[in-house]
Amino acid sequence: MSRPPRASMPVPHLTAAVAAATAALVAAAFLRPPAVRHPAARAQGADAPWTGGPVDQFGGRTAVMAAGDDGSTVWVGHGPRVVALNVADPAAPVAAGRTAWLDGIVTGLAVDGERSVAITGGEGQVNGGSAADPGTLAVLDVGDAAAPTVIGRVALPGANGARTALALRDGIAFVVRSVTGTVPDDGTLLAHSGLSMVDIRQPAAPRILVDDLIPPPLEVTDVVVIGDVLAVAVASGTDDSVGIITSLLLYRLAGDAPPTLLTEHESPAWRVLAREAGPAPRAIVYGQGSGGLALDISNPSEPREVRRWDGSTWCHDCLRLLVGADGGVSMVSPGGFGGGYVASVGAGGQVATALSLLVRPSGGAAVVGAHIVFADVGGDVRVLDMRLASTARETDPTVGQLALQGNAVAVAFDGDADDGNANAADDAHAYTAPWEGGLRTLSPAHPTHPPLVGGWRSAAYRSSLDAGDSWALTSYEGEGDALTRALDVFALGRPEKPAHIGRLYDGRLGRLLHAGDRDWAVVAGTRRGGQGEPAPGAAISVYALSPASATEQEPSVADVPAGTLDLQQWVTDVDIDGQRLVAVGRAWTPPDDPQSRLWIEVVDLTNPAAPARRLSAALDVPPAAASDGLPRVALDGDTAVVVTPLGPPDPFDGLPSSSLVSRIDVSGAAPRVTAGVALSGTVASVAMADGYAFVGPVRCEDASLTCVVVLDARAPDALRIVGWLTVPAGMAPYALGRDAIAVRGWHVFVAADNAGVWVFTPPLDWARPGDRRGIALPWLGREAVRR
Repeated sequence: MSRPPRASMPVPHLTAAVAAATAALVAAAFLRPPAVRHPAARAQGADAPWTGGPVDQFGGRTAVMAAGDDGSTVWVGHGPRVVALNVADPAAPVAAGRTAWLDGIVTGLAVDGERSVAITGGEGQVNGGSAADPGTLAVLDVGDAAAPTVIGRVALPGANGARTALALRDGIAFVVRSVTGTVPDDGTLLAHSGLSMVDIRQPAAPRILVDDLIPPPLEVTDVVVIGDVLAVAVASGTDDSVGIITSLLLYRLAGDAPPTLLTEHESPAWRVLAREAGPAPRAIVYGQGSGGLALDISNPSEPREVRRWDGSTWCHDCLRLLVGADGGVSMVSPGGFGGGYVASVGAGGQVATALSLLVRPSGGAAVVGAHIVFADVGGDVRVLDMRLASTARETDPTVGQLALQGNAVAVAFDGDADDGNANAADDAHAYTAPWEGGLRTLSPAHPTHPPLVGGWRSAAYRSSLDAGDSWALTSYEGEGDALTRALDVFALGRPEKPAHIGRLYDGRLGRLLHAGDRDWAVVAGTRRGGQGEPAPGAAISVYALSPASATEQEPSVADVPAGTLDLQQWVTDVDIDGQRLVAVGRAWTPPDDPQSRLWIEVVDLTNPAAPARRLSAALDVPPAAASDGLPRVALDGDTAVVVTPLGPPDPFDGLPSSSLVSRIDVSGAAPRVTAGVALSGTVASVAMADGYAFVGPVRCEDASLTCVVVLDARAPDALRIVGWLTVPAGMAPYALGRDAIAVRGWHVFVAADNAGVWVFTPPLDWARPGDRRGIALPWLGREAVRR
């Protein structure tokens, strides 16, 4: 494989104070401290770490939509891209084209003719108005739905949250975002939800005309444009008797001049706004909050109420309010835990029909003709004709559906394609697990952006994933009960339709094992006492997996484990390589207890019915900080890499501000720490392949970027940073699962939550068998690979 020139890169670092405190802690607590190598020590010279960006990306959150003016196209924010959906045939929606990835997750979208505005990134902090992610307003040419392109960009800090309210008219965009304003009584500068005015009439050079049209203490919640009237929903604080006071402000638009305030209409209905669908809607503003309201603004100085509905039969937390060209009103609501609904309201204000959803809608929704198009958090886009459900509640009005790869917190592969040869055995499927939405299957059609071919839907939360030739395991955090944690078991006989065959309640840490010509599910979980209460320690349980046979039509998982092994410490992570398992955890004491040492267990699974402890010892590293789910571990032959929390809690997210990566030799009579590297931030996932460790995410030197660190652990007593995989957008360190990184062939896949999956090809000297001179592919299909 060709190696690009290596370039020096600033490396995440600990402050001097933290470094000094850490050194003192290590020296005081242990006789043989690990050889902690600060990343900056390797930042210079011939062996300075390289920096690698992604080669591809697929999937992501579908949180925003906007209907095009042609009556057949819906534009969708799909992770860091904008995708065109053709819904000319409502029964068969198709993805017509997509942009290259943008500067961040698409949180706002509006279309006006052949121009579109997309808001990306910008989750602003509210401490003094600073923004951790600057955010961008991108101007798109959407004249050709098959090839939408970016024309220009302008920095727009504070485009806040999962959905940014946005309106576009005649080349002027109005954006609800977090801006810095002055509190009148004392002059304090604070971030608040304001309204900005951006000129895109010269699309290659958009510019901010007015940074904050509506200063504090007013908080802007939504905005729509109807003709030459700008309607803005605001909240003006709280009153002890009525709670939050909301109002509708109506402005007259006049080119690029600041709009002129005409009137204010106070009502608890003004929180989410809508207008009728189509390019020339009637002059009516619809609002939903505590109840619903429609105002005729033909004379905006004296608006007239034309419709009202009771809040007791409606939603108080609508994601979107939708109005068809005929004035029919529908809404999309997140509902309760694990599910939401889409509903329409009748002329009398009552809910005429409601469609319950298996998973929550994401907020992306639009009206096209007589149809509603919306997306859920699992990535599915549905086309509804609410007229089909006007007479019976809970009647499904779905007329068309399109599955997209949604967000992802874990990624894995079945099959064995690590040999680098392009043959039938390499046609492995990829699998992803989102926070919600169950399990997604991607075909072997392309190595770096495999198309979605199927999956299994569920409302439960997921954070881990393992896959083998015939099986998959995902974590389960139960519907309505956060304390219900288990592992779901799937049979992959038909990858396009995984069969859910059981649930193992022994724990939420699991790996698949092939031993004795059989497949097994290995589960690590909390031990139970006599009354079913948690007891000190943990247990390793091994369950037999049985494929379907001539006499048994369905695959199954054993109801009771074939073998168990009690451990003395609380287990936080496990990994398997071959027929050996490594488990890491803490002693059963409070995390701040001096005796709360980190432990490692090595278990022999040659006979799965009788797991045998091979090695057990305290890790010679600093004690663990108080952080759920840490440390993490990955195993590769006789080498384990363990990531432990190191520094004090970060003031922003409460997670440890630094982590220690330790290389551990598990070949001898006792595990031995041979090297270590300190990194800033909390590490959520670690994976190993061919002696290299991939650790992340961690904060890059640029706070708006996230990195996966690549370390060379092949030397017996060394752990060396060799590179950084820089994720452009959308990967939050605190939002990922333990299986966020997977290595397949020469590719590294990083599940980046709302950004979907990023794909990297790091310039490493991976000594894999197979002819690398030909057109060998790492795990799917065929692709040219040079030396």
